[in-house]
Amino acid sequence: MLILMKNGLLSFVRLFIVVGSKIWILRS
Repeated sequence: MLILMKNGLLSFVRLFIVVGSKIWILRS
């Protein structure tokens, strides 16, 4: 259960970084 939560959090952070970098590139 804890491992699953950690996995979900990691993938969420990764997705957030990818989306954030795309927005950053579009803005500049």
